[in-house]
Amino acid sequence: MRKTFLSIVVVFVLSVAINAQSIVFGPQVGFIKTSEADKATVMPGAALRINLLGLSAEGSIYYKAEEFENGAIKTTSYPVMLTGMLNILPIIHAEAGIGYYNTKIEYSGIYSGVKSETKNDVGYHVGAGAELPLG
Repeated sequence: MRKTFLSIVVVFVLSVAINAQSIVFGPQVGFIKTSEADKATVMPGAALRINLLGLSAEGSIYYKAEEFENGAIKTTSYPVMLTGMLNILPIIHAEAGIGYYNTKIEYSGIYSGVKSETKNDVGYHVGAGAELPLG
């Protein structure tokens, strides 16, 4: 009886572990308002996420464009991020990671004499999110 019960528990745990694993690819959208920017912007992106027993790893890339000084300064950024996630509830997760940020700054108007530049930075991020499956 004990071996049968143990066998059932092992099969159940393994089936739950198999169902908890997945690879997901899809679009993501961020909404950002930098304190110095003229207005808020939508930041479209795409991500690949691997889920394994309540832990997830995600690689993502976004596109962000902002204007400053009434459009005289324009920035274009392509953040590439690697994020680790811990599922707190079935749809809610905490996250932390590292990102590589490639930003191009272009000047026009009263700043037209300033040479455009490209900057590359590494940064860290923390946050929380919700995953709402549509299927």
